[in-house]
Amino acid sequence: KYALSQETTTFGKSSFVNLPVKGFLLYKLQAKVTKEGESFTVYNLGRANKTKVNGEAITSTTLKNGDIVEIGKSIFRFIEG
Repeated sequence: KYALSQETTTFGKSSFVNLPVKGFLLYKLQAKVTKEGESFTVYNLGRANKTKVNGEAITSTTLKNGDIVEIGKSIFRFIEG
């Protein structure tokens, strides 16, 4: 479990990201999740098709309860609350 308690949570292969992820051809900063009011939005910042929500490649999308977020080979479930 990882609480999204910051305004922005970063994912990638660099040591400066909040959550390091694994995968081939990922950027040092591959994706981020930002809190926007009461909702959270995930943004792909790196290679296309390496950030997915519910199996679909995204550039950005607002997360809903139960969404599955894939960043490289790392998989997360978004749970509100």
